[in-house]
Parts: sequence; C-alpha cells; structure tokens
Amino acid sequence: MNPFVEVERVETLDPMWFADCDFSFELSRPAGQRDAYPFDPAHESSRLAGDRMIAVLRVGRRMAGYIVCQIDGRGTAEVRRLEIDRRRRNQGLGRRLVREAKDWARECGLSGLRLATLGNNRAAGNFFGRRGFRLDGYKAGVFQWHLPFEA
Repeated sequence: MNPFVEVERVETLDPMWFADCDFSFELSRPAGQRDAYPFDPAHESSRLAGDRMIAVLRVGRRMAGYIVCQIDGRGTAEVRRLEIDRRRRNQGLGRRLVREAKDWARECGLSGLRLATLGNNRAAGNFFGRRGFRLDGYKAGVFQWHLPFEA
C-alpha cells in the first residue's frame, strides 16, 4: 500500500521538519565520501514571499522533500533548492516537486525555470535532463540548466 503523498506550499521552512531527513547525495568523489547542501536559513525568511515559492512534500505526514524557487528577474524562476530524503528517492517525488514549481511559475506568468547543479552531482544532472531541462553552460564546476515553457 502506498502512503498518502501531499505537496503543500508554505511561507517558510521549519528546521524541525528536517530532523528525520537525510538529504545527502553521492558525488563523483572517492568512495565513502558524501556531502549535503547545508540547510539555508534564508529559506526561513518571508521577506521575499511574493517573489518565491516553497513547497514541502510529505509522505504519510512525514517530510520527504522540498523545493524553493525564486523569480530571477529574467522572466523565469530559479530553482534554488530541491531535495528529497535519501530513503524516498526514485519514487517520483522529485517529479512532483518540479511539477509544483512549473505550476507556480506559470501562475506567475513566467516563461520557464532555471537552475544550477554541481558538476560532480551527476544524479542531479541526469534527473533534470530527464525532466526536459536543457544544459545552458558550465562554469567553475557548476552546470546551468533551463526549462523553457511551451508557448
């Protein structure tokens, strides 16, 4: 039986929601070394409430992932962070969050999404490539991606 999956837009992220989550990822590095993006306290602030969207994803009422997007001033939204708990990856949850980001960006009248991935995080690059994001460039160890919306 599949637990109930819920995506909810929120005003702020509560660090307490992360207590049970493991957002680490495997990089193209020597075996055994892992890393994770640190929690970004800027996502707790509501100072950019009109220009950004935060959505959390829960599975069976437990936090399983989140996405943070911000209007970037180029007519698109930047995906600032998308993370899925390691125990819940490969279950379609990331796709749900990308869909939420696309819905929000379209509601705002934007023309697409942009994001950056670390060059040594191949899993992220593969994921976004499969979602239709196009590689825009590579600089200083970071890949730039763009997903234009169809007219």
